[in-house]
Amino acid sequence: MDSFTRTQPLRNDQASDVVTLVIHFNRPKHEVLYFDGDPMDFWSFVRNFESHVDERVDGDAQKLSYLLQHCTDNARKLIEGCTRMRPRKGYGEARRLLFEKYI
Repeated sequence: MDSFTRTQPLRNDQASDVVTLVIHFNRPKHEVLYFDGDPMDFWSFVRNFESHVDERVDGDAQKLSYLLQHCTDNARKLIEGCTRMRPRKGYGEARRLLFEKYI
């Protein structure tokens, strides 16, 4: 029997890793909300975006991209110009514009 057909039992740490992955994949999927510029929805959007994107995504370019994807209508129009800036400045400016307009 060659080494490819022979199976070996998982070590405890490997079994634990497999269980952790199974639990992770069976969790409900998080939904990132969309924001269309309705001031009544702003804080829900901000909290949702911060917990599902801002705290989990590395890099301001990606954060700005997600923010742009999840803003629609007037909110998107407000921040579209921020994509022409360097990522750090653009993401910060997009957030500033949204907060300034909707709070």
